[in-house]
Amino acid sequence: MQVQVVVSWDNDIIGRLARKIGVKWSHAAIMSKAEMSDDWWIHEAIWKGIVFRPWEEFEESKEEIKIFETKTTLPQFHAREIVAFACGNVGRPYDFGLLLKIAWECLRKYFGLGIVTFRSHVCSTLVHSSFKYAGIDLVPGVEIVLPDDLAESGLFKDAT
Repeated sequence: MQVQVVVSWDNDIIGRLARKIGVKWSHAAIMSKAEMSDDWWIHEAIWKGIVFRPWEEFEESKEEIKIFETKTTLPQFHAREIVAFACGNVGRPYDFGLLLKIAWECLRKYFGLGIVTFRSHVCSTLVHSSFKYAGIDLVPGVEIVLPDDLAESGLFKDAT
């Protein structure tokens, strides 16, 4: 099994607002490919909830995409745990209140406002939590991980 992380920018209201405050990426997802398969799949948290869909469907809906892989090869059991955690969350609803939490986290991070943080899944925290479930902390010490945090993780290299 192969696992990669995808960050993207969407030319929608959230993407445009993200760019205005200096955030490069507005979305994050896990991309996986099962052994003996040529098909890549996406695990992501979107407004419909947490979904699992083909790479082609994901790719055609994005303006800009960057793909990352870990600098060292993931052991198969880690890759399986990452995908299992993400798949185990498929179907759970997306909490629209999280958009406010993301906005707060962006303000806190980029403008130094406040000390309050929240524990909830959004697109990037689904990625982070899936890796953490497998024992890999992509962004140590950060509770709400933004797509930019994933793109800047020292554990990844560009696979685009």
